[in-house]
Amino acid sequence: MEKCECCDGHEKDLNISFCPTCKSRDVKYVFGLGNLFGVIPKMQCKDCGFECQSFPVLTISPKDLQKAVQRVKKKVAKRKIAKKKVIKKKVIKKKKVVKKK
Repeated sequence: MEKCECCDGHEKDLNISFCPTCKSRDVKYVFGLGNLFGVIPKMQCKDCGFECQSFPVLTISPKDLQKAVQRVKKKVAKRKIAKKKVIKKKVIKKKKVVKKK
């Protein structure tokens, strides 16, 4: 299948809401009690419980989002490796300590 010339390279941007306090993306709409004008929706963070009328929205392309996810995964992997090295060093140091009588 061939791509048309008008749509070449255009991707639909993603709108992602996030919590301003803890930077989590796990935010949902919560419908509380209504008033005279009806039900007023609020957004609530599932991680920290912060509530607000609307949270900030990040507009990003899917390619940039994938790049950011890959960068974060690499950082997490490096941290895990560093933690393992530190734990190994602590174990080795504990074994070397021997009390002499």
